Amino acid sequence: MTACDEKPRCWLVLIGWSLMGDAVSHAVLPGVVPAYVLGVPFALGAIVFTTLFALGLVLISITPARRTSTTSSSAACSASTAPT
Repeated sequence: MTACDEKPRCWLVLIGWSLMGDAVSHAVLPGVVPAYVLGVPFALGAIVFTTLFALGLVLISITPARRTSTTSSSAACSASTAPT
C-alpha cells in the first residue's frame, strides 16, 4: 500500500466521523427544546432524545430492506442487454 492509497482512505474515515458527529448533535437538539420548556436540565432532555435516536438507528439497521421493484434485477439487466 502506498502513501497515495492511504491519504484518501484516512480522509474518508475522518469525513465519516464528522458526519456521525453532525447526526448526534442534530439528535440532541429536539431533546434540549422540551427540556427548556419543561424547566428540566438540558442534559436530561438530550440524553433521552439521543437514546431514542440510537434505538431508532438500531431498529432501522436490523429491519430487512424491502424491494420496491416488481421485476428482479436479473430480468431487468437481461432486458436492457437484449439485442435489438
